[in-house]
Amino acid sequence: MAMDASRPTMLEKRRNKKKNPNLVLRVHPLAAESHRPITPPPPVHVPLTRYHTLPSGNLGHSTSYHPLIASPSKDSWSPSGLNSQADGELPDFVLDSVEGSNSASWVDPAYMEHLEDTVVAPRTQRRADNPLLYWLPDRDTFVAEDIRWDGRGEYTNELCPTCSFCARIARVGNCCAAWTGSFFEKASLKSLGLRIQLGHCAGELCSNPKPAFADDFVVVHVNGIHELAVDFCDCQTAQLPFVQLLRYRWYPATVARPKSAATFSVLKHFHLLTFESKASCFEFYHALSRLTDNMGLEKVKDRYSAFMRMVREYRHIKMLKRAGRGHDPTGAAGTLSGECAVLCPACPQPGMNLPFGWQDAPQEKRWLYRLFLAIDANFRLKRKHVSNGVADPALGDGMSYFVKQREYVQFLNTFGTLIIQDPSTCANHKAVDAERSTKGLASTGVGTIDCARHDVKRPKSVGDLQRSERYVNMDYLFWSSLEDSELIELVVSYDIACQWSIKIWERLKKYRRWTQYNEDGQRVFVFLVPKFHLPVHIMACQSVFSFNFNAHVGRTDGEAPERGWSHINPTATSTREMGPGSRQDTLDDHFGDWNWKKTTLMGLSLLRKIKTAVAERSEQVFRYHQFEAGLEEPHLSRWKAELALWLEDHSNPNPFESRYKALSQDSVRRELAKQDAADLAQGTAYVLHETVSASQLMTMGIDLEEQQRRLTVDAAELGPHSTDIQNTRIQRKIDAWIDIQHLYIPSLSMARSQVAGEQEDDPAEKIPLMLPSALKSPLPCDIRLREMEWVLRQSQANDALDELREGLRLQAYLYIDKDRFQRGQYHSTRSRGVIQRVKVKIDAAARKYRVARGALCELAGILEKVGWGISYPVLHDADIKQLSGNGDESEGRRTVSWIWIRLGDGSQLDQEEGLQDALRIEWCKSKARSDRWSEEVELLQEEMRRVLEFFETMAVKWERRPAALSFVERDSASREALQAYAARQTSQFRAMRDHCRHMWRFVPQYVALGGGVDVVPPELNTDDGARAQREAGGAQREAGGAQREAGGAWREAAEHMTGARTVAEAKLDINIIPAKWCQHQYERHHHLRRNLKRKAESISYLLSSPGALKHLLRFTHATKRFKPAAVTARQLADERAQARASQTRHPPRRPAPTRPA
Repeated sequence: MAMDASRPTMLEKRRNKKKNPNLVLRVHPLAAESHRPITPPPPVHVPLTRYHTLPSGNLGHSTSYHPLIASPSKDSWSPSGLNSQADGELPDFVLDSVEGSNSASWVDPAYMEHLEDTVVAPRTQRRADNPLLYWLPDRDTFVAEDIRWDGRGEYTNELCPTCSFCARIARVGNCCAAWTGSFFEKASLKSLGLRIQLGHCAGELCSNPKPAFADDFVVVHVNGIHELAVDFCDCQTAQLPFVQLLRYRWYPATVARPKSAATFSVLKHFHLLTFESKASCFEFYHALSRLTDNMGLEKVKDRYSAFMRMVREYRHIKMLKRAGRGHDPTGAAGTLSGECAVLCPACPQPGMNLPFGWQDAPQEKRWLYRLFLAIDANFRLKRKHVSNGVADPALGDGMSYFVKQREYVQFLNTFGTLIIQDPSTCANHKAVDAERSTKGLASTGVGTIDCARHDVKRPKSVGDLQRSERYVNMDYLFWSSLEDSELIELVVSYDIACQWSIKIWERLKKYRRWTQYNEDGQRVFVFLVPKFHLPVHIMACQSVFSFNFNAHVGRTDGEAPERGWSHINPTATSTREMGPGSRQDTLDDHFGDWNWKKTTLMGLSLLRKIKTAVAERSEQVFRYHQFEAGLEEPHLSRWKAELALWLEDHSNPNPFESRYKALSQDSVRRELAKQDAADLAQGTAYVLHETVSASQLMTMGIDLEEQQRRLTVDAAELGPHSTDIQNTRIQRKIDAWIDIQHLYIPSLSMARSQVAGEQEDDPAEKIPLMLPSALKSPLPCDIRLREMEWVLRQSQANDALDELREGLRLQAYLYIDKDRFQRGQYHSTRSRGVIQRVKVKIDAAARKYRVARGALCELAGILEKVGWGISYPVLHDADIKQLSGNGDESEGRRTVSWIWIRLGDGSQLDQEEGLQDALRIEWCKSKARSDRWSEEVELLQEEMRRVLEFFETMAVKWERRPAALSFVERDSASREALQAYAARQTSQFRAMRDHCRHMWRFVPQYVALGGGVDVVPPELNTDDGARAQREAGGAQREAGGAQREAGGAWREAAEHMTGARTVAEAKLDINIIPAKWCQHQYERHHHLRRNLKRKAESISYLLSSPGALKHLLRFTHATKRFKPAAVTARQLADERAQARASQTRHPPRRPAPTRPA
């Protein structure tokens, strides 16, 4: 086999020991025992069989033809220019043929003596060696050589005077053309006679150049695939061939006699391209192939497999380099689990961005150091049964985001059958209960644990799923992500948290010896359901697991993983065809890039969030105080106490839920039956038929009416003759019921006989039942029948609303299931069919309610019922929407349809109690919105502080790394490169810190002004600031002057707005805003919103303009004490506006001009 060709001799080992101590040199054990030169044989080709140890530990052998060696001191184990078994299949030779050959006297006797004691089995058919396994021991060298380019290398000058070296690298990648006499014809650099010498500085000649194997070398560059003539250096001080390529910025395809390479430029280009476009390696490589020859006239050498391997290795060494493994003496082998993951700078990281003594923070502030986690699964990231972990191991197993596969598989094999999942007591969660098809799949998807607030993948938190979203899989990933966490309070978001969290502590006891997580009982876990998934849960989960109603969570929605899947899902088409190791390395790489993009955009993201949060906080706090001011103190005190108890313990009564339940049809019928029994016992029953009472008559009539509606729908869908059996059955029931109805309402007999001829051929669904609500006033009807129908219609409307809500909830779940899990025409068609059937049920429930309400409307006038319309409003099509409302509205902003908040039958309870129940629910929700936005502002400010501290900690960490390597023996160029890379990383993190600090420089002032607090920023505490305050004091004494000054400030601010408002609109602000600001800070925000709905834009612009902000602060202080004058100014402005309007309607007549004397 060809792998022996890369085994360095003892001389090479001694040459390279001082130059690169981290390089793992693989020397053949036989070469280490004997250093005698090989005697040159006659110039003939002889077969040679070599024996060596395979990566698996077995003894292997290979046979090749070799010429006589002329200079043993310059040759390695396999001379260049000759074929080996890896490049061309040759017949195998047994050991006897070599020993019996007359020309075998040149073989090293020590080598042959060792072979005599070795028993070799006959060669069997086996797969080729995996180059990745031979590359792994040298990956530290690749990392070191990549870091070497961060220094100056052998070029110690500040600049290369002629840039000859740079020109040489650029020259290799350029396409050339030769003049044929009439046009330029494309030609390769090799055909033009260019030879590239490696291992020497620009301009130096090699005394012992060694051509590449068979003088054939292929380089993949950004502009194509090139054949080049390459000479390696084979001098006494030469590096190994693959090291020479790395120092030329060519990435070798193998470490053993490389024949192919890719430039670092093309690897970096593809690396970034696949992050942004998700282009596969196949697409990119064949684009390069067409770029080389788009006419098919030349045969471009195929290096696709080698290029895929180089890309995978390049990703791995970049991950190790950026994680600092090149600065650690232990190298890649000493990498801890999850050490290479990119951490979230805004999440609490103990020892990195939390203040000293954060564990002892007061209870009211401890929630600021909560960790927000989100759990989810993605069933699009499947993997087929391709390869296995032995043939395709992961290069970075457990180093970043994926958990270690061996431990993960052992855990699943142990507990996969021991952990029994109970049936769901909530909605039909398909992710848990459904068994997904595993035919041809090794993995049905992946499960992840993310940062719930910033959408960042956590270390050691990703793993494959084998079937459905089983608890045992998600448990391991969850506890794995918390192994190194020291945080006290955690908020966990999971779309099935209501089921998964029930027995989580019971399951954790079974995992004790398998997980390193230590539960000391001091930690606080809060399990919630993401906001988008919550509407499909049952009503009992709507408040207990709601982010909107639970305290100290801010405006977190828990849907961060769903947003992240849109980034990674395009890779599913390529990763599902990969082996386990390649897929894991690819997904780890994409997760790392996603985290880094989130890190670089953290400054802008938090700035946008806090701009929205401050404005919404002011709006919601104002509305809450305004609502609370109209409530009575006894009720308010009781509600506050109830809310505090529920927030502390959810087993207490829930103040967010109504304590009055509407009566259903079944309960009303039972009550009517009891009443009939009591009346019969007293002899006062209203019974005119021997078996059917009046209440039974009305109940049967409403049931028949419902059957008629269903038959109408069925006939429209299936055709007129497909429902003949149903039609006949209902016809018999209606005829029997009409006979009984005539006993209770005799006037209907004559009315029906008059129209009998006209309705003789009508189908059963069109026969009028003439219930009391449908009778006109001339027809007499007992008032007791109308009272019974009134009660039954109310219960019918209640049931219709329940069916409507249940259908909408089911529809929301089906839409989520379709978007997440259903792919392909077959599954999508079935899903659409189910959704359509649910839509039919929703429409039927809406018709049922409208019919019931119409009957109530008719009966109310006769029975003189009032106030019933509040409990049963008109149902418009716009009211039929899901609990989550429109897609662009959230809980903090949306208006919920009345069908989700209606109390029910108000006549069945005390009107005052019903009113107080409704007020309590609305007050709780208003306070929850106010508290969540206030918490969001506090949480965002803490996250901004953590981001700045995190960047500084990372900078200090990189700053200290070169000092820790002072004892390591390295050449001067390597030491300089390590220091240079560490300095660059330090500068990078401090630049990111300074960028965020500059971007957020006005945030404290913005937060203070938005909340109604007067704050003078530190940068305004200068002479100008003092002068502004003195001017403000003068303005306070002169209200009119202050008013003009305020108008000037707003006019200047408006002039700074680029296209935001016109001058006329700015003048309107001058008249309105100052008065409202002086009256109340919250009213200022309210009128800003009403004024063209640009409150946030105008205030954010003031923060970006220091001059406008200074005027704004001066105006605040100036108008602080002249509220009466401001109100007077507002009144004067209104009077002037009315005067202008009057003049516009009746303009004054101009006086006639006088003639001059």
